[in-house]
Amino acid sequence: MEDIREVAKAYYVNLTEQQQEKAQDDFKKMKLENNNSMSLTDFLDFFLQDNYPKTVACSLFKDLDLNGDGSLDFDEFITLFYLYQSKRLLYCRGCETFLNGLYFTCIKCFDSTSNSYDLCLLCYQKKNIQHHRDAVFLDNYALLRRNIKRSSETAVDPVQENDNKIKEDVDESGQVKNDENEDQYVSELSDHQENNATHEADLDDSTYQ
Repeated sequence: MEDIREVAKAYYVNLTEQQQEKAQDDFKKMKLENNNSMSLTDFLDFFLQDNYPKTVACSLFKDLDLNGDGSLDFDEFITLFYLYQSKRLLYCRGCETFLNGLYFTCIKCFDSTSNSYDLCLLCYQKKNIQHHRDAVFLDNYALLRRNIKRSSETAVDPVQENDNKIKEDVDESGQVKNDENEDQYVSELSDHQENNATHEADLDDSTYQ
């Protein structure tokens, strides 16, 4: 969580004056009980409106409350503002805790719905998963690499692609090869998980029969 706090501070100091004022206004709107800080009650009133499980909201509040005084001052609120604006308010569907680091997500749900199915590292390791049988999971870094690769493939200029191919053939630095290997690893990892999911589904079907 400390890394997220530092990132949030860095973003805030680089916001425009109008954007900083918006953050301050949002903080004032969420302070219902007093004028100096946001209580847990204020916090829950806001989050439960978005259908967040109460356990998740309480977990997040505890992570945000750096000094442990049971309330959020503006400096602590900045982290929440960043998480909300960057759409990083994700939680583990296994243990219902806020995801503040690396996590795994079902790529089929990510691609086809607006609601992702995410798991913390421990729940994924322990297979604490209540999801469809053909689910395929990638960690969020591998998912990012996969989506970047897909995006670049769908927006290729044929002329530019040919020029790039020539440059790749000439370039001996190894940088291109490294990137290709990394993309291939992510692709193979996804394919491997899909094959495993299909195999497990077939085994389940044969068992039922």
